[in-house]
Amino acid sequence: ARISRVHAQLRVVRDQFVIFDLDSTGGTLVNGERIRQKSLQAGDVITLSGVPLVFGQETGYPEDTQQVQVEA
Repeated sequence: ARISRVHAQLRVVRDQFVIFDLDSTGGTLVNGERIRQKSLQAGDVITLSGVPLVFGQETGYPEDTQQVQVEA
């Protein structure tokens, strides 16, 4: 399976991790559902071009994690 560097992106939006599909050819799935964007919960299974990844989340953000402000 091939996953490009611009396949998907994780962002922090309003203190939640959100995954965005960046118009990838192989698509992005969360728990078997194809998504364009979706808020993630611990234990969600993200699939990128057939490669499964389990999302986990610790409380708080590491110092090197950048929070992104989104205008409403």
